[in-house]
Amino acid sequence: MKNNFKGIALFAGCGGFSLGMKEAGIEVVGMVEIEKAAREIYKANNPATEILGTDITQITEQEIKQWKAKFEEIDVLFGGPPCQGFSLAGKRDENDPRNTLFLNFAKIAKILQPKVIVLENVRVLTSMKFSDNSLVIDLLLKSFDEAGYNIDYKELNAQNYGVPQFRERVFFIGVRKDLELKPTFPIATHSNHIQSDLFLGNSIQKLRTFRDACGQLESLESGEKSTNDLWHFAITHPKHVIQQLKDVPEGESAHNNLNPELRPKSGYNTTYKRIRWDEPCSTISTTFAMISGSRNVHPTNTRSFTIREAMRVQTFPDDFKLLGTLGDIRTAIGNAVPPLFAKVLGEHIIKNILNNSKDITLNLVLPKHKNNQLVS
Repeated sequence: MKNNFKGIALFAGCGGFSLGMKEAGIEVVGMVEIEKAAREIYKANNPATEILGTDITQITEQEIKQWKAKFEEIDVLFGGPPCQGFSLAGKRDENDPRNTLFLNFAKIAKILQPKVIVLENVRVLTSMKFSDNSLVIDLLLKSFDEAGYNIDYKELNAQNYGVPQFRERVFFIGVRKDLELKPTFPIATHSNHIQSDLFLGNSIQKLRTFRDACGQLESLESGEKSTNDLWHFAITHPKHVIQQLKDVPEGESAHNNLNPELRPKSGYNTTYKRIRWDEPCSTISTTFAMISGSRNVHPTNTRSFTIREAMRVQTFPDDFKLLGTLGDIRTAIGNAVPPLFAKVLGEHIIKNILNNSKDITLNLVLPKHKNNQLVS
């Protein structure tokens, strides 16, 4: 069946979610993104996608009706509202105004009436409370129910779908009530527990690893640059940080050094820590270049991740265009939904909801970077 499905991206970021949806077979006709730097990266990679707005809180009912008139029926409305108010990586702020941006998402859904809505956020959203002690998730579910959707949610880890990264997020899928279909979620395809059930058509593959994603890249130490890849360069770390980390084995932190003088003066044992070659990478955050920020020290080289490594772990293709300052680029990469994972979601939605079919067979592997193209 030829796919002629259309989608609109809200909180579009640099376009990871959109890239995966496009790979699945959904034409992304429009997007909304407030950050100029992320918007410019998105536009460079998606010139045919129309910028429908910037600040979602300023989009009017009339504008949304104009989208509907222009694009006719939209099949999928998707996006991930900013999560800084919920994230464990920063200060959790119950009064952060970004905590209720999903209400603007629901407002657009209510007017636009796409067949399916998909919303992504950090896992702790499910337990976050407002200042009156009410649960954020209760308001979210109510808002989409009132918008006309049967909605459900599930915590999913990208590593279980072929992404070489431990990345837990909560996903909400809503199906327009008149379609009389229940929202469902894709079946895990990758695990530490390998099994095959030919009768049921299910196959569980090994988790993809940092080696799978980055093992063929040039070996770089602090301050070194690749000879053939603009985005594969290591920042220069202070000498005392190099001294603290140079003898730390894979999977260990400098905080555990036997010599107290070689332990960092601050932080937790989840920082100044090497990842392992043959495990999924730690979560790529916006601070992946900061050794003091998270578990992001290379398995054998004494440095943090390069931009190319972060891109590979996030499953962006090598030819994905990057613009702006290095800070802009790292923030965009860290905030993105991994394109391969978004592709899994898109394929699942097409096969199980849009095509009204329960027949699904996923056989996904880590994208190959042949001729700088994303290949699944």
